[in-house]
Amino acid sequence: MARKRKPSKKKPVMPTDDKSEGDSKFRIALAKTVTTWALLAILAIAALIIVVAGINAIWGSAPEKVVQFFDISKYVLGVLLPVIGAWVGTVLAFYFGQVNFEAASKSAQNLVRQLSPREKLQAEPAGHAMMKINDVTTFKIPADKTEADIKIKQLIDEGFEKDKAQPRQRLPILDAQGRGKYVLHRSTVDAFVAPIKRPPDVDESTLTLKSLLEDPKVKDYILNSFLPLRPDATLADAKDLLDKNPQCLDILVTQDGTKNGTVVGWITNVMVLNAATI
Repeated sequence: MARKRKPSKKKPVMPTDDKSEGDSKFRIALAKTVTTWALLAILAIAALIIVVAGINAIWGSAPEKVVQFFDISKYVLGVLLPVIGAWVGTVLAFYFGQVNFEAASKSAQNLVRQLSPREKLQAEPAGHAMMKINDVTTFKIPADKTEADIKIKQLIDEGFEKDKAQPRQRLPILDAQGRGKYVLHRSTVDAFVAPIKRPPDVDESTLTLKSLLEDPKVKDYILNSFLPLRPDATLADAKDLLDKNPQCLDILVTQDGTKNGTVVGWITNVMVLNAATI
């Protein structure tokens, strides 16, 4: 028994732009040809009329012949100049219109090819998008100090309000080796201090970072206030981390991508949102 051959599937032929390019060249050549010959014909007719009128004026010595010559010349020029102007305008409109059309087409193609928010985030490395940790305001806990030694007022004066003109609303807390400890939000600190503040016995100058961490209302939030990310990850990875932990709004980029790694950069949820939408 002879084996039946399976019908081969022909690959679809992808359309090309050769035909449209040929049509475009043909239209350009046709426009040039028509315009050129039309102008030559108009100029030839005008020259013929003027020559005939001039000969007639020369052969006839009567003054009215001279006047007639100039009248005919003015009439011919008055008719031809608008026609020539119209032709030139048509040609210019054709060429400039074509350029504008091509520009509009490219713009439309760019809109179609625009990256989705997810693709934008995937194309942005964390190491490139992050704020370098040395360029932002942070607070380092000295090697000989603990959270119990750090006053809330110190965090405010040396951190949140270190730049009085531009006070910070978030403050990364690092240890002496530059490793991430917490990312404090000013709203969290204020919410902790306000209910128990009783100057001069209890206020920012007496309350400590340790007392803030011991508050059951915010303890877990502060201890898990940031997530680590490696520099070669992308903003899409950062978004995935933030989506899985809705209460966490900050990413600290570390050298090895772990919480024990040295912090090299900082990414906020606002930065991720802006990168996805802009």
